[in-house]
Order: sequence, then C-alpha cells, then structure tokens
Amino acid sequence: MLSQITGGTPWQRAARAVFGGAGSLGNGAAMRVAPVGLVPGRSLDEVAAIAIDSAEVTHVHPEGVEGAVAQALTVAIASRGLLPQANEVIEQIASRTGTAFAAELRAVPALLEGPPQAISERFHCDATALGSVPAAIAVFLRHPDDPVALVKEAIGLGGDTDTIAAMAAAACGAYCGETAVPETWTAGLEQAERVRTAADRIAALVP
Repeated sequence: MLSQITGGTPWQRAARAVFGGAGSLGNGAAMRVAPVGLVPGRSLDEVAAIAIDSAEVTHVHPEGVEGAVAQALTVAIASRGLLPQANEVIEQIASRTGTAFAAELRAVPALLEGPPQAISERFHCDATALGSVPAAIAVFLRHPDDPVALVKEAIGLGGDTDTIAAMAAAACGAYCGETAVPETWTAGLEQAERVRTAADRIAALVP
C-alpha cells in the first residue's frame, strides 16, 4: 500500500487493491482505534461510524472494519464507568456489526466463567480481526478491573498475543483509568515521556 501511495495511487484505491482486491481483514485497524471510543459525548452509533472511517484508511474488508467497530464500541462502553452485564455489552456491540462478526461476539458470554483456554479453543487468536477481537473482548469482560490479570491471560492465549493484549488492555484502561496501571509498567515503557506527551496532547484536543 505504501509503495502504491508513494507512486501516486490515492490511498482509497490502494487500500482496496491489496489481498486480491478484497482489502485487509487483519486486526490492525482494531488495535489502533481505542482513542475513537474515548471521545466523550458520542453515541454508540457515532462511535461506530467514526471507527469505520478510521479503519478504511488501511482495512476495507468488512471483517477488518467490523473489528475496529467492535473494539471502539468496547472502549466507549468501558469508558462510561458503569459496565453493563456481559450479555448487554455484547448485544450493544453485535447489533452494530455484520452477521459473521455478531455470531462470534455472541459466543463470548458463555466463555466468561470457564478456563481461559476455552477462549483460545473457540477463537483462532490470530492476526485476523474475526479471530482476535472477540477474544480480546472476552478477556476484558473476564478481568475488567484487573489489568495485571488481564494482560497475563491475554498473552497466555497464544497466537497474536501483543495485539490481543493491547486491545483488551485498552478497554481495561478505559474502564479503570491510568492509576490502575502498575507504575513498573509505565516506568519500563520504551520512550515513556514521548508516549505521555503524545497522549496528553490528544487528550487536550477532546472538547
């Protein structure tokens, strides 16, 4: 895509040209979409619409787009402080995605009380949006207020561990706030001050 854009191809066309013209169904758009869910005062429908615009810069396959929608909605719901019952959370998200994605999401509540390996057995936990976003949401709903347990479990699923942990932790951070993150994690973060400065600048843009 970058080579095509550098060569003068409009990004809209480049995004649709990859993977035989189907566009990417990967989880990259979902991994980066959390700030969309953090903007206050937006309805869930508005969050979903903005997530679609965000995703389509690089991921135009319906599953890639719906993964971003599902993740943004999870973060938005989490950021409101009072987390509904898991079935309600899932239904609010699933109703704004397509049939295939909704079916995977609706499998999540049954996995919340069992062992974590049930999640990795149910979902592929790979780099596709369909295989990883529902898994990340499941881990979040199992540990909404415990970022340490959440990250450990997300990594333990195997597969695309860094992205699944990042997505689950984004929702957990939206729910718990910055103070819930262990100081040892932020102290060891690569380019920590740069990250904090960028985050503060983004936060300052929010009305």
